[in-house]
Amino acid sequence: MSLAFATAVPAERAAPKVACKLAGIHYVGLTAQKQKVCMTLSANGKILKEYAFAGRFKCNDGTSDVGDTHITAGSTAVSVGGTYVLSAGAGETPTKITDVAKNGTFDGSIGLRASGGLGYEVDSTFTGRITGRTVTGVLRQRVKFGDPTSPDIVCDSGKARWSARRALR
Repeated sequence: MSLAFATAVPAERAAPKVACKLAGIHYVGLTAQKQKVCMTLSANGKILKEYAFAGRFKCNDGTSDVGDTHITAGSTAVSVGGTYVLSAGAGETPTKITDVAKNGTFDGSIGLRASGGLGYEVDSTFTGRITGRTVTGVLRQRVKFGDPTSPDIVCDSGKARWSARRALR
């Protein structure tokens, strides 16, 4: 994945945006932290195309806030409390994050690294198992926002169990 854009800039404080908009089979639910989660599968249910979730993040600068994450095959967007924002896109447009195994399991976890002027790291864990109209799993978001003029800020949602049901559209 090549990076087209990355930033760590202040933004207006906003409620977490959790929405899965790609075409396909949609699942919506909650994490153990009572935060929204969604995911989209391909029409045949064999490919994980996107996922999004909100989480309660604790940061090494002493702050604690709610943030949101949205991952597609071609982009990653993370925001923590509207203060720390990171967005990265691919130069190409892949169509999947990962395949769904025959037993319904998937691992959509990703890791991104960038260095230079604005170095950052994103480690997103998003695993699950689909059983009928329900999916359950574990997620975690750890992100390091870099800034050449100040120490790195590391924010972590911690591991959270989640469950979702197939949405009727």
